[in-house]
Amino acid sequence: MRGRTRVVSGKWRPFLPGLRQKIVIEGPVMTLALYRIGPGVHSPLHRHREAQMGICIEGSGLHRILLWVRRGRSTRGEMTEVRVHAGDAYYIPPLTPHEFIADAKTGATVADLIIHRIYGSPPL
Repeated sequence: MRGRTRVVSGKWRPFLPGLRQKIVIEGPVMTLALYRIGPGVHSPLHRHREAQMGICIEGSGLHRILLWVRRGRSTRGEMTEVRVHAGDAYYIPPLTPHEFIADAKTGATVADLIIHRIYGSPPL
């Protein structure tokens, strides 16, 4: 992504079935987006090069994050589940597989900050 950071007066747009996205700020360093996730909607397991942090604005849901755990000489992936409610923040490291499942009754609205690069560092 090149160019200048811009504030976007974006509209809510379909992103995935049951999930809508609104870009708030977009630029070469980071993107801030809002997501409305319908009740029981499940984002697919995915990963990306960028770090992701966010806050649950309303509703609740379950983050499932694949973490690599070392025990003795072996390392294996384990799915870790973190429930988030309105006001809870979360962080997902770069290249970490993760998914989100919105609460079956309330759904969720989250604000996600995707960090494309850190000042003074090359792109991830």
